[in-house]
Amino acid sequence: ILNKNYLNEFTVKFPQTINISDFLKQMELKNIFAGIDISKDFNNMKNCLLVATTELNTLDEIYKYISALKEMV
Repeated sequence: ILNKNYLNEFTVKFPQTINISDFLKQMELKNIFAGIDISKDFNNMKNCLLVATTELNTLDEIYKYISALKEMV
């Protein structure tokens, strides 16, 4: 969305058919903190999440996130 990454943060834009609040709740049930809904703070970022990774995130955790994301989208 923003075309640039800041450190290990990036935005993910979801289709309007996906309810971000429901998505975040479903991911939380899987013990995954999926990101921050930034559409509340930025008018031009409707249906967007801010996602971050660090050196503390393992590849298994990243794959778990991707797998759960694919199931829900």
